Amino acid sequence: TTPESVVDMGTNFCEDHLKYVWAFAAVFPNWIKCMQGVRGAIENPQRRIRNSLNATKYGFAMLTTTLATVMSMNNIPLFAILEPNAPTLSWIWFSTAVITYTYKFVWDLVVDWEIGRRPVYLYPTYVYGLAIAFNAVGRVTWIFTISPSTNFQNSELQFKHRGFQLMCGIIEIVRRCIWTFCKIEKDHTNKFETS
Repeated sequence: TTPESVVDMGTNFCEDHLKYVWAFAAVFPNWIKCMQGVRGAIENPQRRIRNSLNATKYGFAMLTTTLATVMSMNNIPLFAILEPNAPTLSWIWFSTAVITYTYKFVWDLVVDWEIGRRPVYLYPTYVYGLAIAFNAVGRVTWIFTISPSTNFQNSELQFKHRGFQLMCGIIEIVRRCIWTFCKIEKDHTNKFETS
Protein backbone atom coordinates (compact mmCIF):
# COMPACT_ATOMS: atom_id res chain seq x y z
CA THR A 1 0.00 0.00 0.00
CA THR A 2 1.23 3.46 -0.89
CA PRO A 3 1.06 6.34 1.59
CA GLU A 4 -1.49 8.08 -0.67
CA SER A 5 -3.90 5.14 -0.46
CA VAL A 6 -3.55 5.05 3.33
CA VAL A 7 -4.40 8.75 3.49
CA ASP A 8 -7.39 8.23 1.17
CA MET A 9 -8.57 5.24 3.20
CA GLY A 10 -8.26 7.28 6.39
CA THR A 11 -10.16 10.22 4.94
CA ASN A 12 -13.00 8.02 3.72
CA PHE A 13 -13.05 6.18 7.03
CA CYS A 14 -13.45 9.45 8.95
CA GLU A 15 -16.04 10.83 6.52
CA ASP A 16 -18.10 7.63 6.67
CA HIS A 17 -18.11 7.55 10.47
CA LEU A 18 -18.68 11.29 10.74
CA LYS A 19 -22.11 10.73 9.15
CA TYR A 20 -23.11 8.61 12.15
CA VAL A 21 -21.90 11.27 14.56
CA TRP A 22 -23.83 13.91 12.59
CA ALA A 23 -26.96 11.73 12.62
CA PHE A 24 -26.73 11.24 16.38
CA ALA A 25 -26.07 14.94 17.00
CA ALA A 26 -29.03 15.92 14.81
CA VAL A 27 -31.49 13.45 16.35
CA PHE A 28 -30.44 13.62 20.02
CA PRO A 29 -31.96 17.03 20.95
CA ASN A 30 -35.28 15.99 19.39
CA TRP A 31 -35.14 12.68 21.25
CA ILE A 32 -34.62 14.51 24.57
CA LYS A 33 -37.58 16.83 23.87
CA CYS A 34 -39.73 13.87 22.74
CA MET A 35 -38.96 12.00 25.95
CA GLN A 36 -39.81 15.13 27.99
CA GLY A 37 -43.20 15.20 26.26
CA VAL A 38 -43.78 11.49 26.94
CA ARG A 39 -42.81 11.93 30.58
CA GLY A 40 -45.09 14.95 30.90
CA ALA A 41 -47.97 12.98 29.37
CA ILE A 42 -47.44 10.16 31.86
CA GLU A 43 -46.95 12.32 34.95
CA ASN A 44 -49.50 15.06 34.30
CA PRO A 45 -52.96 13.72 33.37
CA GLN A 46 -54.40 17.25 33.00
CA ARG A 47 -51.94 18.04 30.21
CA ARG A 48 -51.69 14.56 28.71
CA ILE A 49 -53.00 15.51 25.27
CA ARG A 50 -50.82 18.62 24.96
CA ASN A 51 -47.68 16.76 26.08
CA SER A 52 -48.46 13.84 23.76
CA LEU A 53 -48.88 16.20 20.82
CA ASN A 54 -45.60 17.92 21.74
CA ALA A 55 -43.83 14.54 21.87
CA THR A 56 -45.31 13.71 18.46
CA LYS A 57 -43.91 16.97 17.07
CA TYR A 58 -40.40 15.97 18.08
CA GLY A 59 -41.00 12.40 16.91
CA PHE A 60 -41.69 13.71 13.40
CA ALA A 61 -38.53 15.83 13.60
CA MET A 62 -36.51 12.72 14.54
CA LEU A 63 -38.02 10.78 11.64
CA THR A 64 -37.29 13.57 9.16
CA THR A 65 -33.69 13.90 10.36
CA THR A 66 -33.14 10.13 10.31
CA LEU A 67 -34.51 9.82 6.77
CA ALA A 68 -32.29 12.72 5.67
CA THR A 69 -29.27 10.89 7.07
CA VAL A 70 -30.22 7.63 5.35
CA MET A 71 -30.65 9.49 2.04
CA SER A 72 -27.28 11.15 2.50
CA MET A 73 -25.59 7.82 3.21
CA ASN A 74 -27.16 6.38 0.05
CA ASN A 75 -26.08 9.39 -2.07
CA ILE A 76 -29.65 10.47 -2.78
CA PRO A 77 -29.63 14.27 -3.28
CA LEU A 78 -32.25 16.57 -1.79
CA PHE A 79 -33.93 17.35 -5.10
CA ALA A 80 -34.16 13.73 -6.24
CA ILE A 81 -37.94 14.13 -6.01
CA LEU A 82 -37.76 16.38 -9.07
CA GLU A 83 -36.38 13.55 -11.18
CA PRO A 84 -38.76 11.36 -13.25
CA ASN A 85 -37.88 8.12 -11.44
CA ALA A 86 -37.38 9.53 -7.98
CA PRO A 87 -36.50 7.01 -5.27
CA THR A 88 -39.36 6.20 -2.91
CA LEU A 89 -37.16 7.19 0.02
CA SER A 90 -36.91 10.75 -1.29
CA TRP A 91 -40.70 11.02 -1.44
CA ILE A 92 -41.03 9.62 2.08
CA TRP A 93 -38.45 12.12 3.32
CA PHE A 94 -40.15 15.01 1.52
CA SER A 95 -43.54 14.04 2.97
CA THR A 96 -42.21 13.82 6.52
CA ALA A 97 -40.36 17.13 6.06
CA VAL A 98 -43.58 18.87 4.97
CA ILE A 99 -45.53 17.32 7.87
CA THR A 100 -42.81 18.28 10.36
CA TYR A 101 -42.56 21.83 9.00
CA THR A 102 -46.33 22.33 9.12
CA TYR A 103 -46.69 20.75 12.56
CA LYS A 104 -43.90 22.87 14.09
CA PHE A 105 -45.04 26.07 12.39
CA VAL A 106 -48.67 25.68 13.51
CA TRP A 107 -47.51 24.68 17.01
CA ASP A 108 -45.46 27.88 17.24
CA LEU A 109 -48.45 30.03 16.32
CA VAL A 110 -51.26 28.25 18.15
CA VAL A 111 -49.59 26.84 21.27
CA ASP A 112 -46.36 28.74 21.92
CA TRP A 113 -47.44 32.22 20.83
CA GLU A 114 -51.23 31.84 21.06
CA ILE A 115 -51.69 34.10 18.04
CA GLY A 116 -55.39 34.88 17.64
CA ARG A 117 -56.25 33.18 20.94
CA ARG A 118 -55.49 35.87 23.50
CA PRO A 119 -57.10 39.24 24.10
CA VAL A 120 -53.97 41.26 24.91
CA TYR A 121 -51.01 41.97 22.65
CA LEU A 122 -48.19 44.36 23.55
CA TYR A 123 -47.20 45.35 20.01
CA PRO A 124 -48.94 46.40 16.79
CA THR A 125 -50.35 43.67 14.57
CA TYR A 126 -47.68 44.07 11.89
CA VAL A 127 -44.97 43.02 14.38
CA TYR A 128 -46.67 39.65 14.79
CA GLY A 129 -47.17 39.39 11.04
CA LEU A 130 -43.44 39.91 10.49
CA ALA A 131 -42.64 37.37 13.22
CA ILE A 132 -44.97 34.82 11.58
CA ALA A 133 -43.43 35.42 8.14
CA PHE A 134 -39.87 35.13 9.42
CA ASN A 135 -40.78 32.02 11.41
CA ALA A 136 -42.14 30.44 8.20
CA VAL A 137 -38.93 31.22 6.30
CA GLY A 138 -36.78 30.10 9.22
CA ARG A 139 -38.56 26.78 9.44
CA VAL A 140 -37.79 26.17 5.76
CA THR A 141 -34.08 26.79 6.37
CA TRP A 142 -34.28 24.22 9.19
CA ILE A 143 -35.37 21.68 6.59
CA PHE A 144 -32.37 22.60 4.43
CA THR A 145 -29.97 22.29 7.35
CA ILE A 146 -31.12 18.73 8.16
CA SER A 147 -31.70 17.78 4.53
CA PRO A 148 -29.56 15.25 2.66
CA SER A 149 -27.23 17.99 1.49
CA THR A 150 -23.89 16.22 1.78
CA ASN A 151 -23.90 14.85 -1.76
CA PHE A 152 -24.76 17.69 -4.10
CA GLN A 153 -21.89 17.05 -6.49
CA ASN A 154 -24.38 15.53 -8.98
CA SER A 155 -26.81 18.40 -8.69
CA GLU A 156 -26.75 21.71 -10.49
CA LEU A 157 -27.78 23.34 -7.22
CA GLN A 158 -24.70 23.33 -5.03
CA PHE A 159 -26.33 23.78 -1.63
CA LYS A 160 -23.24 22.47 0.11
CA HIS A 161 -21.70 25.88 -0.40
CA ARG A 162 -20.45 27.26 2.89
CA GLY A 163 -22.14 30.61 2.36
CA PHE A 164 -25.55 28.95 2.11
CA GLN A 165 -24.88 26.95 5.28
CA LEU A 166 -23.81 30.12 7.08
CA MET A 167 -26.92 31.97 5.90
CA CYS A 168 -29.17 29.11 7.10
CA GLY A 169 -27.45 29.13 10.48
CA ILE A 170 -27.88 32.88 10.89
CA ILE A 171 -31.54 32.72 9.85
CA GLU A 172 -32.14 29.91 12.37
CA ILE A 173 -30.50 31.90 15.18
CA VAL A 174 -32.61 34.97 14.36
CA ARG A 175 -35.75 32.79 14.08
CA ARG A 176 -35.11 31.33 17.53
CA CYS A 177 -34.58 34.82 18.97
CA ILE A 178 -37.89 35.98 17.48
CA TRP A 179 -39.60 32.80 18.73
CA THR A 180 -38.25 33.43 22.24
CA PHE A 181 -39.32 37.08 22.11
CA CYS A 182 -42.88 36.12 21.11
CA LYS A 183 -43.06 33.31 23.68
CA ILE A 184 -41.90 35.58 26.52
CA GLU A 185 -44.29 38.31 25.38
CA LYS A 186 -47.16 35.78 25.40
CA ASP A 187 -46.24 34.50 28.86
CA HIS A 188 -45.97 38.06 30.16
CA THR A 189 -49.38 39.10 28.81
CA ASN A 190 -50.97 35.89 30.19
CA LYS A 191 -49.57 36.64 33.66
CA PHE A 192 -50.77 40.24 33.32
CA GLU A 193 -54.27 38.99 32.38
CA THR A 194 -54.51 36.63 35.35
CA SER A 195 -53.29 39.13 37.96
